[in-house]
Amino acid sequence: SYLNTIDPAGSSLLKSDTGHWRAIDQSIAMCEYAESRWKGVNQGYGMIQVLLGECWHERNRPDKAEACLLNGRRIGLDLGDTGLILPATVALAQLKSDHGEIETAQILLQETAQLAVVESGENERAVIEACRARLDMKAGQSAAVRRWLRGLPAGTEGVLEMRRMYEYLTMLRAFLFLQQTRKGVRFGEKLLLFSESWYLHCHIAEISLLLAILYDRRGERSAAFRKLEKALDIGQIGRAHV
Repeated sequence: SYLNTIDPAGSSLLKSDTGHWRAIDQSIAMCEYAESRWKGVNQGYGMIQVLLGECWHERNRPDKAEACLLNGRRIGLDLGDTGLILPATVALAQLKSDHGEIETAQILLQETAQLAVVESGENERAVIEACRARLDMKAGQSAAVRRWLRGLPAGTEGVLEMRRMYEYLTMLRAFLFLQQTRKGVRFGEKLLLFSESWYLHCHIAEISLLLAILYDRRGERSAAFRKLEKALDIGQIGRAHV
């Protein structure tokens, strides 16, 4: 059974064990093989659709991505399954944002936030708010991003939790967006250590790249180069396993 095998407050299936932590080509091959043989429209089929949608988005195939994500989200809505609804919605919002349809993405997030299964869950709401903050960054809404940061319960202090990775990565992007480089470097290094302790290579690469930009903005070129090198090394490892 596929029941309860995915995180109900997860922001991505691709960047989880379901997608082998962003193994895109492997995920596409696995899902396409399973899709034609799957019986019934259930959580398992919804997972296939959302995962395929995320993969096609990464591969810059927006039409295929949108069709799969909408299908997976529809299944999630029918089942009341936030483990499908949230990653499909986050990916769709990003897809729309990438093509300049920020207002459409914001409406999608607002509709999702008002769903009973999302509204009743603190972790689920946090994912939607973090995604909204990313849209605000894309739109240059610095005041809205500052408000989001101020409203976070623990900020950059305390023990980090795996379930909040999407929120943490959004925080790091926000520090860069707001030119708060000192805070960004301090939090980014903490987040990098946490990700390394869990061997989260897809997150390590993203954090390293963001840290490279933060260090560069501070004029610390050697530190920036080291972080960039780390991100590129992880990319090489990923390609070697494709």
